[in-house]
Amino acid sequence: MANTRSRWSLVIGKNAVRWSLVIGGRQNDDLALRKGDLRRFLSSARPARDVAAWDDLIKTVPADATLTEVQDYLVADNADQRHAVLSSIYERLGQGAPPEEGEPGLRVLTMHGAKGLQAKVVFIPCLEEYVLPGSGRLPDEGARLLYVSITRARAAVILSYAKHRYYGGKWLGPAESQYCGHLGGPFGTRTVGLAPSDIAAIQSSIVDMQ
Repeated sequence: MANTRSRWSLVIGKNAVRWSLVIGGRQNDDLALRKGDLRRFLSSARPARDVAAWDDLIKTVPADATLTEVQDYLVADNADQRHAVLSSIYERLGQGAPPEEGEPGLRVLTMHGAKGLQAKVVFIPCLEEYVLPGSGRLPDEGARLLYVSITRARAAVILSYAKHRYYGGKWLGPAESQYCGHLGGPFGTRTVGLAPSDIAAIQSSIVDMQ
């Protein structure tokens, strides 16, 4: 479903003229009135196997949503953006908050790209001085980026740095970032990933968050 959702933005982009004809300058028409037109348009633009996915997807949008709101929902890049669109629709209609939408998998983002997004668990690796702040970034800028990245996490954030890293064409030794000493506690040495107790604690935090 998530992969099918992400394709609708491309579908509309490639068929912008036809989409405009379907809407016909009536962006404030509601979904209930024009659902059949939209389904015929998208069915003609996508293979038959995606039609059922479209039917399931559109059930999550209130029937009183306008065509503009439907389009905003379809072209959203991820679950966070779709939830923001739905929240706006629900608020306009005087309804409660919409249910949160899960999006399976792991998202790999730059620190800049993570702005405005959230996740239950966030991993921030590479906290070495030559990476963050690095030679081309002021310390204050690096601190802001790290703050933004940490505050994306809703349940847990895992920060790490490597004792040795191949970087810039050569092996570099230990050089923990200047920020590591200001993150609330010492870093421990690990040769493997999270311990079962760590995973249990994170899962407990996720349950408490709900």
